[in-house]
Amino acid sequence: MVTPAGVIGSYAGSGYGFPGDGGPATAAWLTGASGLAVDSASNLYISDSGNRRVRQVQPAASPMMALSPTYVTFSLAAAGSTSTNQTFVLSNSGQGTLNWALSVSTTAGGAWLSVSPSTGWVLAGQSGTTVTVTANSSGLTAGDYYGQIQITSPNAASPVQMVTVRLTVRTPGEDPPQTAADGVLNGASFSLSTPVAPAAMVSIFGTNFTDSTSGLGAQGFPLPTELGGTSVTIGGEAVPLLAVTATQINAVLPFDLAVNTSVPIVVTRNSAVSAPQPVSMVSSQPGVFTLSETGQGIGIVVIVHPDGSQVEAGNGNSASAGDAVVIYCAGLGDTTPRSVAGFPATASPLSNVIDPVTVTIGGVNAPVFFAGLIPGFTGLYQVNATVPTGIAPNQ
Repeated sequence: MVTPAGVIGSYAGSGYGFPGDGGPATAAWLTGASGLAVDSASNLYISDSGNRRVRQVQPAASPMMALSPTYVTFSLAAAGSTSTNQTFVLSNSGQGTLNWALSVSTTAGGAWLSVSPSTGWVLAGQSGTTVTVTANSSGLTAGDYYGQIQITSPNAASPVQMVTVRLTVRTPGEDPPQTAADGVLNGASFSLSTPVAPAAMVSIFGTNFTDSTSGLGAQGFPLPTELGGTSVTIGGEAVPLLAVTATQINAVLPFDLAVNTSVPIVVTRNSAVSAPQPVSMVSSQPGVFTLSETGQGIGIVVIVHPDGSQVEAGNGNSASAGDAVVIYCAGLGDTTPRSVAGFPATASPLSNVIDPVTVTIGGVNAPVFFAGLIPGFTGLYQVNATVPTGIAPNQ
């Protein structure tokens, strides 16, 4: 880049490779920038031909959407009542100018939902914009109706946010699904108050997720995006589902979610829609599967001896220097080549993780010779490492 003072310096890129997504542009690596483009929000797009990606460099001063509230309810005494209004406030809690646009959708009942205004902008430090939400029950029969307002701002730190709308006409229906605050956890570690990563196997905790009295599970690949009338979106993208119960959903997140930000997750059961819950995203957040399936205790680790024989760690089985250990994980992030969430990873080529992986055993570094997705599975990673010398026994 060239500053107004005529000083030439780096705007993006510091090495040859792929790491650096989600951090400062000057710390990222590139492998062959073959084209550049800039949009109206001053985002720079780089055709990174060597990595087969289009990389985005956002301006340093990013606006940020803030919504209050994120769940709007209407209750009308009788079908055929006239329109009624509610409001929410859209603010810029970041820096610069927040340019935004709204769109609405409904799960049933047609076009009973509308908003005004549908576009606008908010400067940092100024009062937010009051958006009027209008529900028109004309022609609707008694029951509950749900809609969503999607707010997009390509130049914001969190470019997609949601507001859920519930319209009750005459007699309310059953309670909608509800995702618990901080209820999206790594499906291996179940660590509380911890971000998750793209492509992670996750468990979503809450209530009223299904009408079924028993659990529902996917029957094969590709994983479905709906089980028994229940579906999930995150940042507006459909999420492949592994299993659904009344209080827990197991799923695999998409690969292309924005990192170092938060994205809204929404659960829909039939036509009932949950309030959006923010989910913090980072490029990788490892978790090791455990025998107890709780994230606690002995990990699911296979010991491979030099003669090729294998045993599962625990139950008196121990590893020695020179053995290999195969560690089963979730949350190691994006891969190259990139797989597709919900589809089984391929064996050729293998999908290797992009973020560097290190392993320590008893505080001693263990050389890693593979870290990537397990062929034939989705959202499941393995890390292969060699047990080093110098580890105290009986650990």
